[in-house]
Amino acid sequence: MREISFNNSGYVGTIRTSDNICSAYGNNTLEVEFRGTIPSNATIEVEGTTLSFTLPVRKSKALFSLNWLRYYAPSHGIESVEISLYADDELVASIDYQLT
Repeated sequence: MREISFNNSGYVGTIRTSDNICSAYGNNTLEVEFRGTIPSNATIEVEGTTLSFTLPVRKSKALFSLNWLRYYAPSHGIESVEISLYADDELVASIDYQLT
């Protein structure tokens, strides 16, 4: 499990997610916890695609399932995927994954 702190565009918080190298068929999640300014929603977007997911922020948190990462898994080897996190349409962090 990784913890990534962010402080960007007026939003401060922590991201808890899978390790950098993770099984694309595992039970991967991305939890965002905001401190201070709380946005009304959080969005994750796969860089280089139009794929995005938006959730409301409840009690300063949003929990995203990353089970859809399996669609980016290579048949063999490792595939890099970058996910951007937005708070009310403001980019606050980017998270790299190496899918196996």
